[in-house]
Amino acid sequence: MSRWHDWRIRNLILAAMFLAWGIARLIHAPAELRWSVPVIGSALLQITVAWLFANRTVARADGNLIDMGVASVSLIAGAILLAMLPQRRDDWNLVSLILIAVGSLVTIAALLRLGRSFAIFPARRTLVTGGLYQFIRHPAYAGEMIIMLGVSSAAGTLLAWLLMVTTAAGIVLRIDREERLLSADAGHAEYRRKVRWRLIPAIW
Repeated sequence: MSRWHDWRIRNLILAAMFLAWGIARLIHAPAELRWSVPVIGSALLQITVAWLFANRTVARADGNLIDMGVASVSLIAGAILLAMLPQRRDDWNLVSLILIAVGSLVTIAALLRLGRSFAIFPARRTLVTGGLYQFIRHPAYAGEMIIMLGVSSAAGTLLAWLLMVTTAAGIVLRIDREERLLSADAGHAEYRRKVRWRLIPAIW
């Protein structure tokens, strides 16, 4: 079997896993939360990632082990934080619900625009500059941070806020590693000149 077919099979397996997780998120959520913003947002995000895994292209270049390790920091911290989602409706506040709804919409919109260039670990594929990417260079990460802020606000524990800080730090490092890899793309320098801000407009 060729390397491309091996890669394709791995991606289809990952797509199936994320699709199953998204469906399971809906099925196994407490009855009072099944159609709530946190559950629906999480399920739609996982289903979106499943679709992206099933359709993405082969990378022109992959990151090294350090890049993957840096990316794993935010992924692991974020996953632990999401597991701390309150399981009762009364534990949610309006601010946290708004943050999770906005963050989910931003993340999904950014990922769908990324399309076949989607990656979890740093990789170089076709440069995407349209949609939300014309305002900041990493809108999917911005959406992810908004979601995590909402979850931390709802959980309200010291551990949740520590995980939020860890996730944010991991994302910042991840952006730095990704942009080093993307700098080999002929159009990336021009894109950086046009879109000045990486994550937060007027700040960074």
